Amino acid sequence: MADGDLLTLDRTLRALEQLVRRLDPDRMTGRQAAQLGERLAKMERLCSAAKATCARRVADTKVFRDRGHRSAASWLAEASGESVGVATQLLDTATRIAPGSAVDEAFRRGQLSATQAKEIAVAVEADPKAERKLLDAVDRLSLPELKAECRAIRSSATAEGDKRRVYERIRATRHHRSWTDDDGAFRYRGRTTADDGARIMAALQAETSHLFRQARKAGRAERIDACAVDALVRVLQSKQAGPKKPPTMFIRVDAAALQRGATEGHELCQIDGVGPVPVATARRYLPEAFLNVVVTRGSNVQTICRMGRLVPAALRTALEARDPRCVVPGCNASYDLEMHHVVPVEHGGPTSMANLCRVCAFHHFLITNEGFSVSGKPGAWRWNGPVAGPP
Repeated sequence: MADGDLLTLDRTLRALEQLVRRLDPDRMTGRQAAQLGERLAKMERLCSAAKATCARRVADTKVFRDRGHRSAASWLAEASGESVGVATQLLDTATRIAPGSAVDEAFRRGQLSATQAKEIAVAVEADPKAERKLLDAVDRLSLPELKAECRAIRSSATAEGDKRRVYERIRATRHHRSWTDDDGAFRYRGRTTADDGARIMAALQAETSHLFRQARKAGRAERIDACAVDALVRVLQSKQAGPKKPPTMFIRVDAAALQRGATEGHELCQIDGVGPVPVATARRYLPEAFLNVVVTRGSNVQTICRMGRLVPAALRTALEARDPRCVVPGCNASYDLEMHHVVPVEHGGPTSMANLCRVCAFHHFLITNEGFSVSGKPGAWRWNGPVAGPP
């Protein structure tokens, strides 16, 4: 980069400063405001690309130390007036994009925002052949749709064993945190697996819609996200009234993958509105919840079915009496036990007293995700280790 480039940039900055100072919204038509906003948005994308490139070089050369900063992210945060977290995300974007790639070129032309560039770059790391497809889709996909497409590509390119390891890592780091902010408001955030997230959302959505409709009927202009908070409180309070009907999830899975136990190629296994999950996770919910299954072949929907696998109340009561504790030998857990089909439903196992038992959540997780199994009969249950598969 020549010194003349810095001078050109300085002149551009001064011209932009003058333009912004002169802006008077009352003297612009709506069309003029939209045209100016679109141009400024492209300038913002260009600046993000240039800033990311510079930040990466600052990190490589460690020149941030000369300016009294402990990291390139700290330097960038001060220069941008942003948080270190935001600066770290931009740096991560810069390191993810391969220099000279089509993603890099599109980013530098102002066609991609930093968020779009990072999503595509991460997907391309998993499947380089998807680069052109994603770049061509940017103009017609919203950001949430682009993220979903990128997640699907990453999932298709990831071996089932790796998906399970990611799932286990997420599960191991699950958390819920709460604090009181400066205004005295209760704040909370959390992290958990996609299937648990789907169960939470399924439990909240119906109550949220009910409260939203009630508010509109009463003439109150309540936001849907405000109703969601009220729904969360109601759902938690309703637990005192006893167990409710299990939530309904919409799982999109290829029939062959469901039978095989793993996806191959571009087969799908995902919870709609949440994202890809291991096939073992989808299988786990077959006995416990009503499951909407869309059977696909590639991108074409072949058939849609609704499989009710809920254990009838009378049978559930009998099982609770027969198996008051987890049936795995040596486990005495008696809290939050889950129904388990000894012969899996997808392999023809019936929902019957002889084919059902109750296990704790920990051992159920090992069965569905780690290849363990229960066999035998009441009073003589056996706990079997995973069957060695191909390397």
